[in-house]
Amino acid sequence: MKSALRRYRRHFGWLLLVSFVMAVAMGWYTFAYEPNFFQSTVEIYALPSGDDGKAQYDAAASDMLARDARQLLKDPALVNEVEEKLSPDTLEGMRIWLEPIRGTHILRLTARGTDASLCQTAATAMSVVLMEKLQTVGDMQSVSVSKGAQLPETPAGPRRVLKTLCAFGFTLAGLSLLWFLFGWRSKRTYLEDAVLQDMGVPVLGGISDHRSDLPAFFSKKGSKYRILSDYVNRSTLEDVRALSFAVQSYSQGRSCAVAVASCHTDEGKSSLLTLLATELCRQGKRVLIIDMDCYAPSQARLLRTQGRADLVDYLAGEVALERVIQSAPVKDLFFIDSLHTESYAAQMVASEGFRFFMETMYVEFDYILVDTPPISLFSDAIALGSVLDATLMIAGEGRVKTTELAQAISRLKQVGNRVIGLAFTYVKPKRAKEYRDYEHQRNAAF
Repeated sequence: MKSALRRYRRHFGWLLLVSFVMAVAMGWYTFAYEPNFFQSTVEIYALPSGDDGKAQYDAAASDMLARDARQLLKDPALVNEVEEKLSPDTLEGMRIWLEPIRGTHILRLTARGTDASLCQTAATAMSVVLMEKLQTVGDMQSVSVSKGAQLPETPAGPRRVLKTLCAFGFTLAGLSLLWFLFGWRSKRTYLEDAVLQDMGVPVLGGISDHRSDLPAFFSKKGSKYRILSDYVNRSTLEDVRALSFAVQSYSQGRSCAVAVASCHTDEGKSSLLTLLATELCRQGKRVLIIDMDCYAPSQARLLRTQGRADLVDYLAGEVALERVIQSAPVKDLFFIDSLHTESYAAQMVASEGFRFFMETMYVEFDYILVDTPPISLFSDAIALGSVLDATLMIAGEGRVKTTELAQAISRLKQVGNRVIGLAFTYVKPKRAKEYRDYEHQRNAAF
């Protein structure tokens, strides 16, 4: 239940937006199409009879007096008398009601319609006929008008504001009910849910949402030597630094080859791998990135460079190793591009050349990070993870279901893959404002 409430809070903004749109639509409809209504009121003073055995009404019995008067108001004979004094269509569309003023002998008769003058005329005519009936049928000692009908100058309705608020409230309540009936079943995985649940692997943390930084990075085509980490915010870099500490703690100072995998596309796997490699290089480590995602290679764009050959060419004996490994615009960072559109992961893993290549890379580099295709679509990550040291699982917050993520981790473990942990991307940057405030205070101090 707590997990469902947390997910409801995340979608509450959208529910409010839809409810607001419905309220605006209702308000526009009422103001544009519903007519203005006027109402005119007459106050009738009815004095009860004396102690002669007839009906008695005191001030405390004002509700009883109004009830009996309403019965007279519904009498067809009374309506016919009023229509005789007015034109036949005067009462058409007119609403007339009677209510008491509590603690008094005053009855308030109100006529409501779309024409102000007709409301006044109908209220006056109805009050005259009603007073005659009260004196004869109700046995009143005296009946008089304490306040005559006035010509209404301003509309008395409809209650447009009330209708607009009701539209907002009912829409929000209805959408919330539908969400609790159907929406919670989607069970998208979020960072805080994964921490509380047992995913089978440790949750290493979350990386702030840097979707707005990627368009800025790709639009700067002339900035050849500026890399992705130059465009992300400070909170994102701090999250990546914490993730790099977790990877180094796993390796314990030894050379380590890690496959970076995800369940689906567009979960920030490749961009996070680039940021992680850059951070490790800034800490004095030599890092090699191998782009094995032949279906959607992206490391060349993220590193602003282009490979001349890939690992498939080297293992086939067509090019030398020095031609495959390219230097990146970061000190001690190198990468191998993916130029083939067909996967050869299974063949490469089984070949002796790949094992010799990995042994050579262990000597040359501290960390080898392998970018793999999504696990839900292809089995490359599972095949590569079986010969590498470990696998780092990436999940986009709110973009993958819990069952899918658990199934992917289970598939990795079934073939002997060692999963370092789970890192979330596209987490809301809650600390971004704190960093900006801290920098402002520091600059003000100096």
